[in-house]
Amino acid sequence: MGLSIREICAMYQERSNKYYRKPSGRPTREASNVHDSMRALLVVYPEMPACELRAKHLRVLQEYMATGTCDLDHAPDIKPVSRTTINARIRRIMRMIRWAAEYEYVPDDQPHRLSILSPLKPGRTTALEHP
Repeated sequence: MGLSIREICAMYQERSNKYYRKPSGRPTREASNVHDSMRALLVVYPEMPACELRAKHLRVLQEYMATGTCDLDHAPDIKPVSRTTINARIRRIMRMIRWAAEYEYVPDDQPHRLSILSPLKPGRTTALEHP
């Protein structure tokens, strides 16, 4: 069955905490950005095998982050975030899956399967826009 989303996220977060550091050793903002990006994924699909993650699941995450609500019973309402924040978070999730494929935690074609997802476009989504 393979590793779950929760397990992949935990490993990637650990890697990010070590990797994204300033020369002084202090963590950069990117480590916390990675954590923020994983939050919705962990709420909606924590036990899903990571190898089953598809573009349709990322579309659900886009909508969840844009509206703050999800059709799934176990997903609590959240504060909606802006379109640019959603796109950045989805890119980080895709980067995590590329990393997982590199280390053979997921199939090597999985990053390609996720890359077909289009980012949210200005004026074409209900997501908040920065002024």
